Amino acid sequence: MKISKSFKYRLLTNKEQDLAFSGWAGCCRFIYNLGLSERKNAWEQDKTTLSYVTQANKLKDLKKAPETEWLREPPAQLLQQSLRDLDQAYKNFFTRIKKGLVGAEAGFPRFKKKGKSVDAFRFPDPTQFSTRKVSNKKSMIKLPKIGEVKFFNSREIEGEIRNCTISRDGKYWYISFNCEMELARPNNHRHLGTMIGIDRGIANTMVTSEGKIYQLSIGKIKKIEQRKSVLQKRGRKKKKFSRNWTRKIRSIAKLDRRIFRVRHDFLHKTSTTIAKNHSYIVMEDLRVKNMSKTASGTTENPGTNVNAKSALNRSILRQGWYKFQILLEYKSAWNGGYVSYIDPKNTSRKCSKCGHTEKDNRLTQESFCCKKCGLELNADYNAAINIFTQGHWGSACGDAGIGRIDEARTNYRT
Repeated sequence: MKISKSFKYRLLTNKEQDLAFSGWAGCCRFIYNLGLSERKNAWEQDKTTLSYVTQANKLKDLKKAPETEWLREPPAQLLQQSLRDLDQAYKNFFTRIKKGLVGAEAGFPRFKKKGKSVDAFRFPDPTQFSTRKVSNKKSMIKLPKIGEVKFFNSREIEGEIRNCTISRDGKYWYISFNCEMELARPNNHRHLGTMIGIDRGIANTMVTSEGKIYQLSIGKIKKIEQRKSVLQKRGRKKKKFSRNWTRKIRSIAKLDRRIFRVRHDFLHKTSTTIAKNHSYIVMEDLRVKNMSKTASGTTENPGTNVNAKSALNRSILRQGWYKFQILLEYKSAWNGGYVSYIDPKNTSRKCSKCGHTEKDNRLTQESFCCKKCGLELNADYNAAINIFTQGHWGSACGDAGIGRIDEARTNYRT
């Protein structure tokens, strides 16, 4: 089967290239906002919908106008791609409307703001750029209007390059190649791995029904968060948009990226290991968004235990449960496996030996003691066994919730 896979590398840019990239990203942001404004005005005034072609035809006139002649600086395809992104954002919005989503969940396109939105632009045509290797660790990419730019070649690019996206993260620029590649599938769409149940928790990030614990470096993340909290308190005393305030904001953003990379590395390595060694994976169908809702309430009806719930929300979001779920789904599909979901009700209160379910069975976050048969186990390990058992019954009776992964499989081109 054919799949899309991205390969991301850090660019080694000089000052001239940094300024050019910043200008190109600014032009793309301007065109996106202008296109969004035109579409909103057209609908509010005439109830008409503008298409991509209509808006793209106006680019030539914009480049000729004296007040916007700076739009000639970036390659033309970058501006066209920005309008295509806007068109796709509208299509996605209407698709979500048809599914019954309303308000913020429908995701109406929003204006991009400098400093808040990601500075990025895309070359949609692979004939516009070319790459060559200069050493074991470095390569060059040749881009129109700017020439060759070095990047760290940390791994080989596989498959056929379809497009490339350049984006800024902090003070560095990164390039991401989107490639189409052929992926060999095991016979009968399965591999020879075993079935496994996984419990996602707070004390232990992931515990399997085989008793293996995968633990995120919570201590390391908390140290970074403490440093971030100190900088945030100092930043409140600075004058907004002053040089010192800007310096503090950049330092906080740098710490956020460190936290992201620690979690990102853990989730990718863990999901890859599990997907390669297990053909059938069962997890709880957790609604992370609902679980991490605030308890503050309103002015008329204030919430209770707000501080405790806030701390719990931070602990939940720190683990990256939903991100792990996404990674595991597509990696299992690549390896010919399945991911199934079960109802999470009472998985942590039910005894994995005798089946007795009681609230007092779980003494703490880490310990489980059955009030009926006296079984003592790690609470997360006990829950993982229950998840495994329930998933096994579901697969045997045809009730396993594998709809999402099956739906994802149909999106692959074979």
